[in-house]
Amino acid sequence: IMASVLLNLSLTAAAGESKQFVVLDVENPQYYGNELFLAFENYYSPRIKQLRDRYGLDAVVAGESDEWKRILLLRHWIKSNIAIDNDNPTQTRGDTFAILDAALKGGKFHCTHFSIVQHAVLNSFGYVTRRLGCGPGLIDDGGHHGVNEVWVNKFSKWVLIDAKYDAHFEKDGIPLSALEIRDEVWRDGAKSVVCVIG
Repeated sequence: IMASVLLNLSLTAAAGESKQFVVLDVENPQYYGNELFLAFENYYSPRIKQLRDRYGLDAVVAGESDEWKRILLLRHWIKSNIAIDNDNPTQTRGDTFAILDAALKGGKFHCTHFSIVQHAVLNSFGYVTRRLGCGPGLIDDGGHHGVNEVWVNKFSKWVLIDAKYDAHFEKDGIPLSALEIRDEVWRDGAKSVVCVIG
């Protein structure tokens, strides 16, 4: 909107008409929200501080300054505090607080819940994170799995991390993104890729 109004103002002023601001009605394009990464968390939201305080997350990474190691500690904390139940997960709201509160009382969850929690926990420390669905992409194949990717400055790239299994994949000691894993599978069946747990 603003660009159109400023353009119209400059054209009006250039034509020698009044130099006062003029409000013009403009046709706004329809807004389409981001459908790829729906769970964006605002780092400055009071809920971020509440998340870190309520679950003692600062203590999880206390004394560790390496970004990648901090991410791994947070991932391990999630795995250690949420039990798995793929077929009959605890029924609760789908937000991080509800999932963690239920998990800490014995609730059990599947991969989607782990990825929701990991997304928010990592965002609460300022790590740019996104949720992904991975698998062979076939309908009703049972192979779908919810994970996250996090941007790791140390590696200058995205890295796929899985809180449900406390795992990631590496090649030659370097953690891989989802795209890199796919490329390795296509290249040679991922013979040089190692699953790192814990």
